[in-house]
Amino acid sequence: MGYSEHGGVWYNKNIFERGICLMSAYNLSSLWDKFLTFSTTVIDIVVIWMIILAALRIVRGKSSTMQIFKGIIFVIIVDVLAKVMNLKTLQFLTNMFIN
Repeated sequence: MGYSEHGGVWYNKNIFERGICLMSAYNLSSLWDKFLTFSTTVIDIVVIWMIILAALRIVRGKSSTMQIFKGIIFVIIVDVLAKVMNLKTLQFLTNMFIN
């Protein structure tokens, strides 16, 4: 039937080998999933960082652009506060600007 002795313990060789293959396939799959999650997180952070850096370079040079940028940031902050405080009318108005 395929019984072998290993370290004084008898085991079914077919079941043992299949178990090893399943475990290593599971570990590789789990490792690959963790790698994908990590790499997409890193890529997401780098892309956002590059967008913010580019926006700051554009804004820094011109005073009128800086005023527009401050206005956009103000509307976003007011929108977040309106959502947190559940202020429906203010949410409606800020959504008109954002959307």
